[in-house]
Amino acid sequence: MLPPASSFIRGIEFYLRRHRIEARLDATSIADALAQAERLAAGNERDEPAALFFSCAERSQAFFPEASNVVPHVVRAHAGALGLDLRAADVALDIHHARVLRGEMSFDELRDWFAARLVPIGPPPRAP
Repeated sequence: MLPPASSFIRGIEFYLRRHRIEARLDATSIADALAQAERLAAGNERDEPAALFFSCAERSQAFFPEASNVVPHVVRAHAGALGLDLRAADVALDIHHARVLRGEMSFDELRDWFAARLVPIGPPPRAP
């Protein structure tokens, strides 16, 4: 389940403070991105990370000028909250971010790409 916009924004603000990054967040665009992500995921939790990535990438100006850092961070964090690990290099996420921005990648294509790279986080190894 995607978080409410207020919680999502507080999480981003914490990330920015922690990394001493200056950015201007557009709360309205972020709320719109979360609403679109909810529609795209259509109730399927495993599709939420891709939906969140797609929606936030389309609204990169909402995280100016840090979208290339913020979007992968929030997507990885959300996947982790769902018990999933996104096994993808940051450079691959940068490429897909650009493709979404240019209208070169559909949500269906992105969802399939994410599905192939989201793996359940297993239990910690047991001590011998």
